Amino acid sequence: MQLRANEIELPVSDRGQERLARLTAEQQARKRWLSMASREVADQRPDQTQWLCLRVMTGREKAVENLLEAMNIEALVPTRKGKVHYRRGRTIPAADVPVLLGYVPVRCAVTGSAMAGLKTVEHVIGVLGTWEAPLMIEADFINRYREKARFGDFDYERQGMPVRRGQRVRIAEGPFATMSGEVVTECLSGVGDVVVEVEMMGRKIPVLMPIAFLSEL
Repeated sequence: MQLRANEIELPVSDRGQERLARLTAEQQARKRWLSMASREVADQRPDQTQWLCLRVMTGREKAVENLLEAMNIEALVPTRKGKVHYRRGRTIPAADVPVLLGYVPVRCAVTGSAMAGLKTVEHVIGVLGTWEAPLMIEADFINRYREKARFGDFDYERQGMPVRRGQRVRIAEGPFATMSGEVVTECLSGVGDVVVEVEMMGRKIPVLMPIAFLSEL
């Protein structure tokens, strides 16, 4: 009788078995760590639960939100109306885009295991603060961020205040609320987005944000 190729069992070397066992153990550990960031654990440990903000690859905000929600981890990527484009006499309507590129707020119990799990999520490249001491965000700011986005307060065409390059401003909305920064790209019309340099942990971080986030310092 002739065996088909998929019926032939090839021997696995000792090294291969060790590698397979190691990968299995790593997958089990990752699953265990991520379970510690779940809604269930967050609700059980209110004294340890906070909002923090993951840094993610630009353009992958919704993908990260979907991955986390599939694991019952609360994440937030509010959207807004982007820029209206005009090409060859045609108007291209504004698309729905994330309010803030490169960042995903997450609510979870802040423990070493939960942080170890979040660090392994695809497209995640860091966290505001450090994994050992992430920057905590007050729930009131997150709730206001969510509601204002829902009502279009951060839409690209929404009028904000004019800003000049080098101007010091206060960030009043979103994950960076209460921080101050320096305007890198000026916007004299007061409409659209600007890059603001925010100082954190002794480093200056350029962040693209809606001008509607800003207020006078």
